[in-house]
Amino acid sequence: MIHFLGTVAMILVLSLMITGLLKLNYKDLWVSEDKKVAEPEVKAITVDVTTSSTTFDGTQDIVITYTVNGVQDGFEPYQDIPWFDGHPQDVIEENVSDTVYKFTITKAAQQACIERNNATDGQIFVFDSKYSTGSVDFPTVTLTYTIGDNGGDNGNSNTNNQTTAKPKTTSPKTGDATATLPVAGTGLASLGVALATVLRKRK
Repeated sequence: MIHFLGTVAMILVLSLMITGLLKLNYKDLWVSEDKKVAEPEVKAITVDVTTSSTTFDGTQDIVITYTVNGVQDGFEPYQDIPWFDGHPQDVIEENVSDTVYKFTITKAAQQACIERNNATDGQIFVFDSKYSTGSVDFPTVTLTYTIGDNGGDNGNSNTNNQTTAKPKTTSPKTGDATATLPVAGTGLASLGVALATVLRKRK
């Protein structure tokens, strides 16, 4: 009897031990699943850039757009003053969204660059947004100066062409005596009238 009770006790102890081990394993599995759900997928941060033109002549604005990929909502880039050809004047910034940023290189900025460098056809200049994600800098953009069809003024100014009208002259027709003689005839008639008047007064 004692042997039987001892066997039953051993079975109960083993059952409790097995149950405890199963609970621990289940708890570990539950925690592991929670970790898998809670941890967001880490994506590499990249920055794409597009430009409305890769050449310029000072006659139209150029728009450069950056799109940041792999960042969370509320992202704000590290930023400084953007410049074109090392100068910040007349470069316009626009925050379109948390991940899209637009820069406009105005005609004034381009014309200043052309004049400052006495730019030649094919010369390359650099735009730098001075923005960064912290781990990735926004890429620079190179723009090539091309001489525009602006009447040879290289896009720096507009020339207004003015035409002066010449006075019209009418030549007399050949053989037409009235075109030249009336002036002399009129003068003789006037002289005759004056002489007649003087003679009447003397009488």
